Amino acid sequence: MNARPTSVTVVSVILIVIGMLSLFSTFMIIVQRNDPLVQQAMAANPLPPQAQIAMGFVGALVMLISGIAMLRAQGWGRWLFTGYIALAFVVGIVTSPVKLLLIPSAILNLILIFFLFRPAASAYFGPSEAVSDA
Repeated sequence: MNARPTSVTVVSVILIVIGMLSLFSTFMIIVQRNDPLVQQAMAANPLPPQAQIAMGFVGALVMLISGIAMLRAQGWGRWLFTGYIALAFVVGIVTSPVKLLLIPSAILNLILIFFLFRPAASAYFGPSEAVSDA
């Protein structure tokens, strides 16, 4: 097995931390759902509040699962993360009342994805497809 690149370790830990923080913040939204500020913020999004909360939990779980999988050299973890980020970005473009707020997270996610698909990371996640001349 190839040694885990530092970049994969860093990205995985970042995803695990973000996943834990997201679980906590989604839980706090549920606890404070009767707060007028929370209701106002959720009303600005065209998705129903239940869908917003469900997406928060799903996103947090994807981050946690992806981070743990990548630490264990499971290549599907980076694909799960990449696919979810693409889906979440499309949903954000469609539903976000302030589209400019998507730019910082999009940049961060593109940087994370860049490091997950570099040659060293690809070698860590599995054997590269060798082209045979025979």
